[in-house]
Amino acid sequence: MMRWFKHMTCSFNDEKLSAVVDELGMEGYGFWWRILEVVAEKMDENGEYSVSFSPKKWGNFFGFSAKEFENFARIFQKNRIFDVEFSENQVMVSIPNLLKYRDEWSRKKARNSGVAPEELRPSRAFKRSRYR
Repeated sequence: MMRWFKHMTCSFNDEKLSAVVDELGMEGYGFWWRILEVVAEKMDENGEYSVSFSPKKWGNFFGFSAKEFENFARIFQKNRIFDVEFSENQVMVSIPNLLKYRDEWSRKKARNSGVAPEELRPSRAFKRSRYR
């Protein structure tokens, strides 16, 4: 699971995202950040950037109906912001660019084959007993 991702301060001025905001308003901008959170939460050390849920589940993430989610997703797909594959009872969302914005911990963990990159501090109890 990715713990956090970088948020570029110029995101709102991105040409593709601006086109979506023109069409969907600020609700489209919020949709973008929420969908990033959903996909990032499912990312693992292998860098998987696709997530598949039922249309109803996707809608629930946004407080939308399945149809409203589909409409938003198709607009984002049309503007080439992320890829969406619709099947009869599943919708897969893929955001390859999310790999560029992974937090440092996730990036290092992936590179080190599952070994946490952070050096753990000894507990206070251990530290005290060690120096007595």
